[in-house]
Amino acid sequence: MRHSVVFLLALCSLLLLGQKRAELPVDSRLIKASRDSVLTQVGVTERTGKNDGEVLKYGRTMGYKSPIYYCAAGQYWGYFVSVGPLGLTKTDIPYKATPLASDMFNDGYRRGRRTPYEPHIDDLIFWRKVNSVSGHVERVVAVKSAGWVETVGFNTGPEAGSGMVDERNGGGVFRRKRNVKHFLGRMQVSGLIGVYPKELP
Repeated sequence: MRHSVVFLLALCSLLLLGQKRAELPVDSRLIKASRDSVLTQVGVTERTGKNDGEVLKYGRTMGYKSPIYYCAAGQYWGYFVSVGPLGLTKTDIPYKATPLASDMFNDGYRRGRRTPYEPHIDDLIFWRKVNSVSGHVERVVAVKSAGWVETVGFNTGPEAGSGMVDERNGGGVFRRKRNVKHFLGRMQVSGLIGVYPKELP
């Protein structure tokens, strides 16, 4: 009984650590354009299952020519390909150009304004393995109830039951159903980084 209580307390502590949200200012046109860009990628898959083929373009936005884990790079790509047509530059992208989801989250949370922990469309939801820099990130494209959201994830697999078990190295770009308070495999939620329309000069 005592071990069960200790386990539940530890689990609650881990969950509470991940219940934080911040948001960054972004040109409102870029918010929508980047979402549209991300949605066009749903269904893109790797050539041989080794982070290769068409998905290499996501890492190239950060200067990587070789295969990388591209969950964060894919989210950055959505903004990267959208700034030019809007007459904006890379400095208008709210997120750090890094392939590490944990690094992207830490930077965004440090610079962002704090908000209540509630998901919004266009939030990025981040997970991280305990005591590790390994993690995962997906973009919220619809908000449901009780913490459930629909996302677009890069370097993940289709919904459960597809045979693709590894959430952070799953073979392509897919829509997923997630919960902002739930573990993802062995990864706990780090939190949410959202965006809000920036006032133009």
